[in-house]
Amino acid sequence: MHAQTTEEVVADADSLMVPTDSLSLSLTARVVDKKTGEPLPFASVYISGERNTITNAVGEFSISAAPDDILRISYVGYYSVRLHASEIGGTVPLESEGKMLSEVVVYSADHVIKETLRRCKKEMSMHRKEKSNFFYRQISYVDRQCTIFLESFMTGRTAGTLSGLSLQTGRFVAVASSETFNPTNFYTFAEVDMYKEEGGKGVYDIVPPLTKNYKKYFYTEMEMMRDGEKKIYVIYFIPRKEKLWTVNCCLYIDGETYRVLKYEGETLNTYVCHRTKKNSEVLPIAHTFVVNFNTEKGFSEVHSVSYNTRYVREEKVYETSAVMFNVGNRYLSKEEKKKKKKDQEELASRHYYNSLTEVMDDAWGDLHFNGNLINSINKQGVDKEFWKKNEIVKRTPIEQKAVEIFEHDNLFGVF
Repeated sequence: MHAQTTEEVVADADSLMVPTDSLSLSLTARVVDKKTGEPLPFASVYISGERNTITNAVGEFSISAAPDDILRISYVGYYSVRLHASEIGGTVPLESEGKMLSEVVVYSADHVIKETLRRCKKEMSMHRKEKSNFFYRQISYVDRQCTIFLESFMTGRTAGTLSGLSLQTGRFVAVASSETFNPTNFYTFAEVDMYKEEGGKGVYDIVPPLTKNYKKYFYTEMEMMRDGEKKIYVIYFIPRKEKLWTVNCCLYIDGETYRVLKYEGETLNTYVCHRTKKNSEVLPIAHTFVVNFNTEKGFSEVHSVSYNTRYVREEKVYETSAVMFNVGNRYLSKEEKKKKKKDQEELASRHYYNSLTEVMDDAWGDLHFNGNLINSINKQGVDKEFWKKNEIVKRTPIEQKAVEIFEHDNLFGVF
């Protein structure tokens, strides 16, 4: 397959955001809990299908808007707010009604889980081919020193669980020590199973919360809450067996449709392969995750994924954090169709893509569990001007500092 040039695959700056000359405000704000003031990470900030983002790990977002644009800001379990862009201040507080301990629980946790499982099974089957494009940002540290900063666009299947990832374009800085090859397939930690028809049958099968024999693997507890628009069931899954590869997690479930709205927790008995020039070593790793879903298409579609990992080897601490954000079926190239009629046979042989939709139709998953994302990006080359103009999800202060250093020293795209 032809390795696309950046001009063939990557977007103009205005292809992911509305051109700034048509907008008069560049908004930056922090979304927080109204009562505690704590930031709300990865909240949804929506203007339209082509103009939306999420908050970062410290609750901040940036987006361009016209003064009369209406922003819908939402976070699972909180009242959504709708504000004109001109009304956005430095802080946007969201209010939570909290748990409804006094309300009569009509259904048992077992009933809710079975209805959710039935819905999930049906919709994941119906929408198993649904794909979308994701923005991915990863930052890794060894003893708090940044060793990898990576941004990319990936295509993946979105129903219930993120899967089948394919790389479209990206950039990176990787600073490896003389002894250690930093793991470069950590994107697989974003692919956390929520549903499986059967529970784990072998030591290499993760046991997810939604499986028909879930009682064999989990204790469960249920609470109810409201977000101002709907009732939400919050179900906690606590593992019964200590040695299984499984999750300690909770699901937020829509009380009317039984669609999953949010999936968060930690995986248990997870391991990572740490490679050096001399050998490989399998080590236990701590892995926490949050998956937010959008249900507007009639199923639980992955909207954003964030994860953190941490492991220790020879007293050195290796940490990675990352976020993925679903940017939909947007064009990645707008060349005013000047080349559209130019030698169709040549374009076909080169796998030229006019839009992200065409990219996704061709891509089905070329990033594998043991893949090397940096090598894949390296083969494509890096369009530095594109990345300077497309932040997509606002960077945290630490991420911004890393980017400024790497851009100043012209390090992106190199080891």
